[in-house]
Amino acid sequence: MKSLPLALLSLIPFAASASLFTFSDTEFSDFDWSANVLPSGTGVTPSQAPTGGNPGAYRQLIENAGGLFTVGDVGKNFVYVPSIDGPVSSISFSFDYFNINAASGVAIEHGLLITQLDHYYLADVVSHLGGGGWITDSGSGLTASDFTEVGGSAHPDLSLPFTFGYSATTVAAGPTVTVSGVDNYLVTVSATSVPEPSMLAWTAVTATGLLGWVGLRRRC
Repeated sequence: MKSLPLALLSLIPFAASASLFTFSDTEFSDFDWSANVLPSGTGVTPSQAPTGGNPGAYRQLIENAGGLFTVGDVGKNFVYVPSIDGPVSSISFSFDYFNINAASGVAIEHGLLITQLDHYYLADVVSHLGGGGWITDSGSGLTASDFTEVGGSAHPDLSLPFTFGYSATTVAAGPTVTVSGVDNYLVTVSATSVPEPSMLAWTAVTATGLLGWVGLRRRC
């Protein structure tokens, strides 16, 4: 098969390109988030704290915990649909967290959360003790294998729709009440764009026409 000159190849559009999708929140309206004890249960009071964030408002969780107690806080509008938005290449994130008033020696673990078909998956979980002010957690280049199901070992299927959030896990020897906060939530999905059928058809027609032109030119 004869190859096209580079000058002609430049006229043919590529069928797919990279796209970035971002999900962010710095105000944390109570209508936009839903907190649940994982895998099920009660004992968490979520709310928007109007002051004390980094800066301004932030998302506050009060956990009435005993032992290991995980809360999944999900952004209701942070839904990614691969069939529409494009196949996921990787995921990056950052958010600020604060273990506000946990008892001495009680740690709270925060991580990036994905929920899919009533299952919850965590990645980049970081543990920290009380005090010390706001700390930033971040990660990049995450794929399905970096997320592990709460209470299991399965990974999400990133070819199906899923929703982003974060997790807060209290690690205590006995009953305790902890207060933690999250602010400046940001997730970026790097995806391969799904080409429109019209673009694929135009590409095929253009390539066929150029191949015919090259063949005719070489016969002349």
